Amino acid sequence: MRRDRGINRFVRLAVFTPAAVCLLTVISASPSLPLQEDEGIMPAVYLNHLYIILDGEAYEAIASSEIIRNEFAGFEQATTQAGSGDSWTGTYIYGERTYIELFEAADDDWGGPGDCGIAFCVEAEGGIQRVEAALNRKLGEGVVQPFLQTMATDEGEVPWFHVAQLVYGDGEENMGFSTWVMEYHPEFLSTMAPEMFPQPGAISRREGLQRFFDPDKYLKEIVEIRMSLPLRRAETFFDELAALGWRVEKQGSMTVCNGPEITITVESAEGSETGIREIGFSLLREKQGQKVYEIGESSSLEFGDGLKAAWKFK
Repeated sequence: MRRDRGINRFVRLAVFTPAAVCLLTVISASPSLPLQEDEGIMPAVYLNHLYIILDGEAYEAIASSEIIRNEFAGFEQATTQAGSGDSWTGTYIYGERTYIELFEAADDDWGGPGDCGIAFCVEAEGGIQRVEAALNRKLGEGVVQPFLQTMATDEGEVPWFHVAQLVYGDGEENMGFSTWVMEYHPEFLSTMAPEMFPQPGAISRREGLQRFFDPDKYLKEIVEIRMSLPLRRAETFFDELAALGWRVEKQGSMTVCNGPEITITVESAEGSETGIREIGFSLLREKQGQKVYEIGESSSLEFGDGLKAAWKFK
């Protein structure tokens, strides 16, 4: 995966890539969105997807794994051509409403093995404005950069989704962990998949993944994330989640963050390496026979009893 260091941070870090090669562009400011009647109500903020950057050996082990490719979930490898002319390739693992992006680190890349990110999502039209307002209230006015992500197609530029993302000031950095909130544009799916969505208005995660989800595989959803973060970045992350209406509770050396249909557990310590250590899943059916699969030397997929599984990264 190769990416231009000069382009917008979001384009480098958050790419939802369909199988076809697409050109991406960014409009720096979002147009006005309709607000719900009660401006005091924060919409539910869900997990949309997560990404992890891996070293070459770990990436190839996952990309070639029979259980990952053929049995576990909807799977694809896709290349995206960005508006800058740069391109990158990722491996995508799809649930019904949530998914995983995996990227291979490159020598001249913007990030290294272990860098990661989490994208959240609102499913209420206009909810992204409430998210922006809540983050500004909690973290300080002007800390959020709103914009509209677009996709360029053969027929022209298509609005894709609205984004609210924290802006990093001079001398600041995300410490290898990026977060943002998104809201799909109501015309995106009706433009890109009119046979499935003949009318505008489809903005839910389930609708967005309908083309990629495979109900004959095991994976239903991501339901848990366990990770470690440097102390300063962890504190900012907890403030973000609290502003979004999540419950954030300190439990010994861990902080447990509960949101709609997902739990994120964070171990924070000064100098600790950033990384997602474990992803917990709900399943569509129980796995019989073999329960543990070593995916190269860096991770293992472990099926539990009942409708649970976990992907553990070493």
